Amino acid sequence: MLAATRRDAIDDMMSVMKSPNKKPLSAFRGGLVLVGAGKMGGAMLDGWLSRGLEPAKVTVVDPQPSTRVRTLAKRGLTITTSVGRSKTAVIVVAVKPQDAASVMATLKPIARKSTLIVSIMAGRTLGFLQD
Repeated sequence: MLAATRRDAIDDMMSVMKSPNKKPLSAFRGGLVLVGAGKMGGAMLDGWLSRGLEPAKVTVVDPQPSTRVRTLAKRGLTITTSVGRSKTAVIVVAVKPQDAASVMATLKPIARKSTLIVSIMAGRTLGFLQD
């Protein structure tokens, strides 16, 4: 089930930060696309899963996923090299800034007004991401 609105997705993520519960992401209602599962993206993915996010709710977009990420496919995680056209509540962009232009263009088909997009790229402005 997708989060009904961007506000729902934001509320889900904010509740994680405030919750004393050890598995606060188990109630996450949407789908999450992680673009780039290198060192930073992989570390975030490990953290989300340890906090209760169901692997079946995550799609990792990475042309060369690590062995660790590939083993998560056995638990239901989807691994792909392109985003396709699936709807999602949250997109987390964790790619190198030099790869940003080509990656951001591929996100247009799944980015809706209700989609929360989080970038951890250094040196890329909100204007760049918005374009």
